[in-house]
Amino acid sequence: QLLERSPDGAVQTVDLELRRSDGGPTVTVSVSSGLVRDHRGKITGVLAVFRDITARKRAEEALRFLAEGSRVLVASLDLHTVLRNLARLAVPTLGDWCSIDVTSESGRMEPLGAAHIDPAKESLIHELRSQFPLPEDAPFGYAYVLRTHRAIMIPHFTEAHLASLALGPDHVRLVEELGVRSHLCVPMVARGRTIGAITLNRVGNRRYTEADLHLAQD
Repeated sequence: QLLERSPDGAVQTVDLELRRSDGGPTVTVSVSSGLVRDHRGKITGVLAVFRDITARKRAEEALRFLAEGSRVLVASLDLHTVLRNLARLAVPTLGDWCSIDVTSESGRMEPLGAAHIDPAKESLIHELRSQFPLPEDAPFGYAYVLRTHRAIMIPHFTEAHLASLALGPDHVRLVEELGVRSHLCVPMVARGRTIGAITLNRVGNRRYTEADLHLAQD
């Protein structure tokens, strides 16, 4: 393939997203490769240099996300529109699906924004929120964040986590259909007051890290 792309032997560079064999976070690697020839011009091998550029790529992605998020926040005066657009912006940068809940005047959590990497499943998020609101003493999720005013991150979401939160077979079914492999929830704070929460979930092999937590809080 290298010879076909560069018959003159010029160095070729490509960025690859690689999945770790241990199930950890994916890494982005820049691979620069070129043909090695002897003094007669005969190809004798290939030289490849690998560089881990994961941190740089994610920093660039974070800056783009924050800039676009700032634009979304001032693009409309309608709260519903802003939060719907913000949820869509968060997918897939921050998660495979996202829901945003705010505290209503009655003190109840009201779902205002939802997005899924599979648009056909967005209705399931609304069904989950409307039919199975979390109890105030829930051990994680938006109820926990609203109660404690603290973010929560569960890098590896297990069946035990779901069982501790399950509100019945239909609740479990909806969560399983939406998919949750890693969970993150951060408070929305305005003028020192927690007014809601942003819930983010990953369904693939990528796990949430401290860097993801800081970006979601920003």
